[in-house]
Formats: sequence, C-alpha cells, structure tokens
Amino acid sequence: MTTIGLTASVQAASATPAPVCTNGLCTVTFDYTGDYYVYAPPAGIRTMTFELAGAQGGRTGGLGGKVTGTFSSIPSTMNIYVGGAGKQGASALGGYNGGGVAGGSHTDEGSGGGATDIRLTAAIDDRIVVAGGGGGTGGWIGLAGAPGGGLIAQTGSGTSPYGGGGATQLAGGSGGSGYSAGSGSAGTKGVGGTGGIGSAGGGGGGGGGYFGGGGGGGDGIPSGTDGAGGGGGSSYASANYTKSVTHTAGTRSGNGQVILTYAYSPTVTTFATVSSAGNQSTVAYNLVFNQTIGGLETTDFGFAGTAGGCSVSAISGSGSSYAITVSGCSDGTMGLTLAADAVTGAVTGPTAVAASNQITLDRKNPSFTITSPSTPSNLAALPFTVTSDEPVTGLGASSFSVAGTSCQVNSITGSSQSFVVTVGGCASATTATLTLKASGASDLSSNSGPLAAVVSSGVLVDLDAPTALTFAKDPTSRPGLIGYSLVFTEPVTGLSASSLQLHGDSCQLSKLSGSKDAYSIWLTDCSQGASTWVTLKALSATDASGNQGPLAALDSPTVSIDDQAPTASIALLERASQTAQPVFEVRFSEAVQGLAIDSFSHSGTATGCKFTMTTVLVGLTYRLAASSCSAGTVRLVLPVNIVQDATGNLGPLSVINSDAVTIDRTASQSSTGTAQVKKRSHPSGATPTTGSTPIKPEESETNQPENSGRLLPKAKPPVKLATLTSETELSQPATNDKTLGFAALALAFLLGGGWLYRRMR
Repeated sequence: MTTIGLTASVQAASATPAPVCTNGLCTVTFDYTGDYYVYAPPAGIRTMTFELAGAQGGRTGGLGGKVTGTFSSIPSTMNIYVGGAGKQGASALGGYNGGGVAGGSHTDEGSGGGATDIRLTAAIDDRIVVAGGGGGTGGWIGLAGAPGGGLIAQTGSGTSPYGGGGATQLAGGSGGSGYSAGSGSAGTKGVGGTGGIGSAGGGGGGGGGYFGGGGGGGDGIPSGTDGAGGGGGSSYASANYTKSVTHTAGTRSGNGQVILTYAYSPTVTTFATVSSAGNQSTVAYNLVFNQTIGGLETTDFGFAGTAGGCSVSAISGSGSSYAITVSGCSDGTMGLTLAADAVTGAVTGPTAVAASNQITLDRKNPSFTITSPSTPSNLAALPFTVTSDEPVTGLGASSFSVAGTSCQVNSITGSSQSFVVTVGGCASATTATLTLKASGASDLSSNSGPLAAVVSSGVLVDLDAPTALTFAKDPTSRPGLIGYSLVFTEPVTGLSASSLQLHGDSCQLSKLSGSKDAYSIWLTDCSQGASTWVTLKALSATDASGNQGPLAALDSPTVSIDDQAPTASIALLERASQTAQPVFEVRFSEAVQGLAIDSFSHSGTATGCKFTMTTVLVGLTYRLAASSCSAGTVRLVLPVNIVQDATGNLGPLSVINSDAVTIDRTASQSSTGTAQVKKRSHPSGATPTTGSTPIKPEESETNQPENSGRLLPKAKPPVKLATLTSETELSQPATNDKTLGFAALALAFLLGGGWLYRRMR
C-alpha cells in the first residue's frame, strides 16, 4: 500500500476527532456535524481501512447504504462529508450532502437522506468513496422510501403513484409518476430528486449518493395509496485509491458516519547494551518496543562492526520488552541490528532496520604502526605518524628511541589512536629511524603494547641543494645547432625553458630534453660570429627532497658561432717555361683538417702525372707539385665537402678547379731562356684570366662553375693524383694537340659555340 504525502496537519470546518489507539491500532470516527472535515492521516502508518454509511431518509425512510474497504493509496489529505438524515414535512429540505427535497402538501412527507463521501478536494468530482443515502417516505399514510447504497440503488415503493427510481453508476434515478398529482424529479450527480406535489400526499425525496435517487410521485386522490417513496442514492469506490471494497444497501439509521482505522508498525524504543565494558565474554542488550509484539527470533538479528564470530545465544522476555544475549565475538567493534518487518504488532515492523549502540570488545594488547615521512626529505623536523588499532594512553618521549646522526625526539602530539612524533636535529645525509619500545603504551582496558618493539622505515635526510656537476658544450653540436650537456649532482625536476637565460644574437631555444640528473639544451638561429652561452638560473631545479638549486646562477662555456663552410682557391705558381712541371698552391679561408694528397684529382690531356703535397701553413696553405707529366694540359681539382673547419663545417661547397696548364716539351725558349707564367687563382673554377696559357676548347667547357645554371660537357673525367711515392701512372693516353684542336672545333660548332671557334683560331 502507498501512503501519499502523510502529514499531521489538520485544518477543517469541523474539528477532527481524536483517534482511539490500542497496541498500535487506531480508529477515528467522523459523525454528522452539518459540515465537512479536512483530515490528514498521520505519518508512519502502513494501512488504513474505511467504513462509510449514508444517512436514512426522512419519516423513517430507507436506511443509508454502507461501503467498506482498504485504501490502496492513502491520500495525504481528505475532505470528509458525513450525510444528514432526511426531515419530515411538506417540502422539507433534504439531509446534508445531497438528500432530495420532500414533496407536499400533506405536511408529513419525508426528504431524502444525505450521502456520506470522502473527497480529495471540496469538488464533487474528486469523490473517491461514496455511501448512498436512503429515500424519504411519502406523505399521509405514505409509501416507504428505498434503502440507499449499492452500485445500483433500489426504487422507492409505490405504483399509483410510482416510487422514485434508484440511482446507478451512470445516472440519477428517474422521478416517480404522480397519481392525479405531480411527479417527482429525477436525481442528479450527488443530489436526490424532489418528491411530487399531491393534494392527498406528496412523494418522498430521493436519497443523495454518487448519483441521487429519484423523487417519489404525489397522490391527488384521497382514496389512493398516498405519496410514493423516494429512490435510493448509489454508492461508489474509486479503483485508483481503494481495494477489497464491499457495498451493502440499507444498513444505517439516522445520520451517516465515517470510521477510519489505521495501524502503526511496532517501533523500537530501547536497543542498548546493559554494560559498556570492553572485556566482556558475552554482551547483553535490552530491546523494548512501543507495542506488544510477537515472532521475535534469533535469525531476526544481524551484526555491525569489526568483531567476528558473534551469535545471538539467548532471547528472553514477552510483550514489548526483551533481553538479548550475544556471545562468541572476537575483539573489535560490535553492534546489534534488528531486521525490518521482523516482528508483528498491529502490523509488521519495524519499518526500517533498528540498530543498537556499538561497543568495543578488547581482550588483547594494542598493536601499533609507524608511518615515516617520505624519503628523502629536506624537513628539519621529521613527522612520524604512530597509529594504534585502538585508543591508547601513556605514550611519551620515553616510549621511543631514535637512530640517526644527531637525531632526537622533539615532540609528541595527538591522542586516542593517532599520534605524531617529531624527530629533529638530524645531520644532512643521515638516515633517521624511530622505534616504539615494547609496552610503551596501554589501551583503555589496561592492555599494554606493543608486545615487541616497532621500528619505522628509514628516512634519508637531505638538506643540500642540487648543484650542476658539469655544464659543457655537447660534442654532437653541429652547424646551426649548438648543444650543451647539463649534469646535476642528483636527479632533479622542474627544469623548463623558463629556467634558462640565453645569450647571443638571435639565439633561440630549440629543445630542452632529459630527465633525472642529465639534460641537453639545444640552441638554433644564432647569428654568425656571435658568442653564445646559457645561464642556468638560481633555484630553478628541485631534487627529490624538495631542495631547490643551484643556489647561484651558473653559466655554460661560451661558444663562438661559425656556420660558414670553408672556401678554397687553387693558384698556379709561375714557371720558367711551359716545359716546366706545374706547381699549384691551394689556399683555404680558414684552418681546415682532413686534407690529404688523395683529396685531389686532376684532369687534362697530359699523362703520367705524379704529385707531391707540402704544407706551407698548417690548415691554411698547401702546395702540390706535378712531375712526370707528358706534353698536354693538366688541371688540379678539389672536390666538394672534402675538408672541415674547427666547428665541423664541411667544404668547399662547390668543386674547385685550377686553370688548365699546358706542358709543351718542344716549345722554343725565349731570349731570356724561360717562359714566364703568371700565377693564377680560380677559387670556384672560373675561366682563366687574360694572359694565361691558352686552354683547349674541351678544357674551357669543364672550367665553368658547376653551379653556373647549365650542364657543361667535360672533355675527360678527372683522375686521382698519382704520388711520387706510389709511382702510379695515369691511364690517360697521350693525345695529339692538333687532333684535339679539330675535335674541339667540331664540338664547338655542334654546341653553337661560335665564340669558341674564334678563340681557337
């Protein structure tokens, strides 16, 4: 059953009668007052039954009907209307709450009895239970009014004139026809019809109800049967709010009545231990209810708390008071519970689980744990948490001992089961431990503990700030990316870009990586020639103990930015004549390393060339002398990226070619005996300057820069130099100069090189 919006509040036109209660069962009786009641059922009830009786019709008319049943859904508020009995007299008003008016004119006609109903509001359409009223008796000798009640009420007595019709669930009763007199009117929703007017006797009024009974017909002939009886009013019960309903017609004399009966569940008023001592082997409880109950069993109880093995070993008592004995419990907290609806009083109850107070059973020594602060720690005062499994007393400085250089107990705070022991004075790098001595405290039952000493875990005391172990240039630095390696004395966290200050024009932080004690810092976009370094700000890193460091800002080494590749030039030193073997001088823009005789190659028509290399200025200037070259041309070639400077830049970035040098074994000598050849330098393999030894056409083509934007044909591929020590001969065959001239001329015409033709001529 559902109880809707229970409240103890009452507000009514008629005062609500007081309930009469016995052992949780209460009855409220609502009698006729001529007005309605507003009633709110009390909180906590689980069932409510109803009994409604309609009022009797006037002039000892039909008895009122009765409706009994149970609320399936208890309304939070009810408007209760109790019907009044019908009256006697010509045109007498009907009984309260719908009784029909009596007919006339004999002065003794009976009006209809009023219906009794329960409503959700004052509106007639909100009725949920109705008991019909009886019809009034007709005038003079008169015919009886019909009893009220039933889903279809009875018709009033009389055939000449006719009695009023009984009401149904759908309509009021029809009016009875008069006998040479007026007819009664039909009943309507909630109201009985009016009796007919007759000179010999008027008809009785219809009874009130869900629908009202019809009024009886009047009698106009003195020798007739006199006024007819009114019809009975119908009863009703809502299927949404009621169940187990019974309708009975014609049971109530006089005024109507409402009886509501409800039951309170038994509740627990006392549930407590007899003694609070913690060393009991058995525990006794008093259990008292607010009403007499039955059905209490050991299986109705449960246990709450940490104690195990408990059982209810005995139940004694009767009526509403009982004694419960619990035994077999282990140490721990223990409480007893009573299940909902475990017993039966007026109804089953209690409505919810009832719980006793809890006690702590303690028949053992207290045990302890010590929780150390996190390690390592930079705290000057280390808080150790000491916890017991039960409340204890007597814990003091003498209960403890401390290990660790200079460590001592500073203070003890807390109570009951939790304490904080502060250890201070420890030297940095020492490991502190706290020991609780055996029997250092007692519980509330005077059990001492712990049985054996309890030792905490060690805490490494670290009061030193982290510092940088090394801060150096990273050996993997390369052009455009400068790296620094930063190594701390211990693992740290918190290092970020904001921890660093960059120095050097345009330098940007490219990446900060690493973890624990090793980090890498990478810079990009530094201006050429700039001096750059990185400052690690003070207190920018934090070690595992929370110490911040370094205590002062720290600078990395300074690095000069050099992202330029080394360049080179090859110059021909002057010769006494064209028959002399050439000597080339190679010069670099900056000191380089990695240059060797095998770094070079040569090209041209001369064969058999061997070369030796001498150092003029280490890393900057070198000379390569040719020997054993046959007649023809020779050019010295330095490939790309063959050397590197001090910062690792590779160079040169393009192939470097010398001028093509002609070796003429048959050339005539000048009057001075030597042919002076000027020194020429071509850093990028450009065309020889004016006055140099003529270059054959195929050599001119290959002498153009590789990055000139067009692909130039090469007469012959470069060959690696043969050194004097290896005596390796070049594999190029000698070529007749004249043959080469004609070949070059033909090639020039094929390539559209008229200028080459003119130069050859």
